[in-house]
Amino acid sequence: MLNINGFSTVSQKRTVNTETYKVSSQDVYETYDYDSIKDVKGNRPINKKNVDKLVKSIREEGQLVNCMVGKVRGVEGYVGLDIQHRRQSCRLLGIPLRYVVIDKVFDSVKDALRYIQNINTKHTPWSLLDHLYSRCEFSKDVESHKRFRNIIELVPEKDFLRDKDSKKKKIINENISLSMGLVLFSHFADVGHCTSDVFRKDEDLLVGKFTEKVASACEDLLTKLRKSSLHWTNGTHARLTRRNKPANSIYMHEYFMRDLCRALKYGINQHGVAFSLEGLDSRFRSYGKKLNLWENHRQGGELDKILEIYNHNSKPQYQITMGDIIYNEEKEKRLT
Repeated sequence: MLNINGFSTVSQKRTVNTETYKVSSQDVYETYDYDSIKDVKGNRPINKKNVDKLVKSIREEGQLVNCMVGKVRGVEGYVGLDIQHRRQSCRLLGIPLRYVVIDKVFDSVKDALRYIQNINTKHTPWSLLDHLYSRCEFSKDVESHKRFRNIIELVPEKDFLRDKDSKKKKIINENISLSMGLVLFSHFADVGHCTSDVFRKDEDLLVGKFTEKVASACEDLLTKLRKSSLHWTNGTHARLTRRNKPANSIYMHEYFMRDLCRALKYGINQHGVAFSLEGLDSRFRSYGKKLNLWENHRQGGELDKILEIYNHNSKPQYQITMGDIIYNEEKEKRLT
């Protein structure tokens, strides 16, 4: 039997109801015309690993969970709500896609996108990068989000994860985590402390603030870091709490980056000598390699170690102390 859109009806008796949605009828439909159901602009990219798991499951047991589609005012036809990975899996297997129609008409694409994020939270919650990719397509300021994405991704994360070439796995170290990107944004845009949770919840965090000037300043600092002995780790912090041999480089995480930015901003002593990344790198190359224990396991207590390295074998008038940094921070507060 065909419905009004020409899709075959699989069952007239099956009822589909959950806490999240209600279907408009008891019908479950199927179609081979996968692209007839439109994507919601701003939805997260397809995860190949999830597709691979679904392909295996559907091949062995069939499509056990029906996809959801709905209507958006002003948009012709159906839009996919919980469909991306199962549709791709059915496409690869060459089998019809089964779906139900929810009993709701969304007022806008934005409403449909929020609905998708809500139902995904119950299964596979959106990652920080999912939110970023979405805002690069659909937000109040797409360009600011694209600039931010370009800063944290020298190689796109989604492309790297699909590449099994072991030689290219080293490239991932050239990317920084989104959390480290937020540290740079806080530093150069002077917007105060920005956390991952704030980014996840506040869709307007970067709007009008991650300008070309801020992006250029972030890129300049990252270029210097890539040429130095300071390297970062992506994903989990991978902190080096104990080493059995001398350290050849400093492995940074977001807390280290935050303290480094703090030293760059407020590290000026009473003689007018300013903290510099070049100075830190130079002294680390001579002194840092003697550090058999690099204590970067603390959350936000790296500044004393940074200054210890920076001041090694320096004359007093060239040293930057914790007192200098605290004094300049307090001075700024008094002026604002």
